Amino acid sequence: MRSPTAADLPSVWQHEASVPAACWGRGPTPAPVDLAIVGGGLTAAWLAYHASRRAAGRWAIAAFSDGPLAHGASGRNAGFVLGGTSELYATLVGQVGRPAARELLALSQQNRQFVRTVLRAAGHGAEYRETGSLYLGAPDEGETLAHTVQWLTEDGVPAESLPLSRVPARLQSLGLPHAAFFPEDGAVQPVQLAATLVRQSEGAGVSWYAGARVDGWAVQEGVGVRLSVGGDHVWAKRVVLCTNAWLGQLVPALADVVRPTRGQVLATGPVSLDYAYPVYADHGYLYWRPRPNGTLVLGGRRDLDPDAEATDTLALNPRIQAALTALASRLAGGPVTVAHRWAGIMGFTPDRRPVVGAVAPGVWVAGGFSGHGVAMTGAVGDLVARHLLDGAPLPRSLDPGRFYAPA
Repeated sequence: MRSPTAADLPSVWQHEASVPAACWGRGPTPAPVDLAIVGGGLTAAWLAYHASRRAAGRWAIAAFSDGPLAHGASGRNAGFVLGGTSELYATLVGQVGRPAARELLALSQQNRQFVRTVLRAAGHGAEYRETGSLYLGAPDEGETLAHTVQWLTEDGVPAESLPLSRVPARLQSLGLPHAAFFPEDGAVQPVQLAATLVRQSEGAGVSWYAGARVDGWAVQEGVGVRLSVGGDHVWAKRVVLCTNAWLGQLVPALADVVRPTRGQVLATGPVSLDYAYPVYADHGYLYWRPRPNGTLVLGGRRDLDPDAEATDTLALNPRIQAALTALASRLAGGPVTVAHRWAGIMGFTPDRRPVVGAVAPGVWVAGGFSGHGVAMTGAVGDLVARHLLDGAPLPRSLDPGRFYAPA
């Protein structure tokens, strides 16, 4: 299973964050475990956090990552903590119906509460702020955005359509004619959040193994699941694969379901802006956020070169990076200094909803967050932990079986 390392084009988050080195030593191959978690990003960290608390010492839990903490999409995004899935709520309702859409919306609300709780317990904020978020819609998004605001409000979630006169002047100049504001949204430093989760789960008994590449697995009836880990083998009663864009390497049936997709991001030096909230725009192909230190993180424009960005190769796209630099200057009202440029590999599904569920006896997957992982992984980790420990059902709308018939 191949993933990039944090040394390749490190993001501003990876550059700044203090990764808990002690829990990432190689260590001995563990004895058989009750739960093996494969992955080193936010999905794995949240699952380890929730499962260790629910198990309360009754289970042996180990997590395996082929690289450092948050070396994949979890450390290479913009850190948005939004509501719902990556689709506008009206689109989600059209896909799964209103009841299932409400269920997924509730997960994102629960996710925010988990972020608050974890960071409060850690005694730091990891830059988490609930500033609200602004969505700027393209000309063909007006009806969808209006229905999104209406249905969110009916379902008890604050949302407001805005006339362009209430949008900051520099944003009006982008020529996107529709706007809505979502007061409960926010943003976080994602690598600091992941590091906090690892520390807390380790304190609750989870063993973390870095440089522990999982190459495959096999189910042996009555015994468990045998993981191939860096030339060794580990037996587990239950395995959850949390490798997101690389799920298809461990579950071939998902190779055409969770598709690696590259995103381009940059961070500027200090700029002068008259708003503090994150902004999504133009079908989600543009996104940016001012940080408390006065800098700007900006990403997107995958639509300018979609074929090149449909890849798992970690590299900068000069055309897209140039477009992002130009946009940063436009947003700042003048030339900007670019302090960091990076890329990240996300896992996209055809319907933009994650895949969360069983793929074989004793083996589950959780991934395919389609660029919305920071906003969903905390709640998904709790869902999976409650399913494994308490038998709670998983949402049918996220079942991998919607794309293929499990063996």
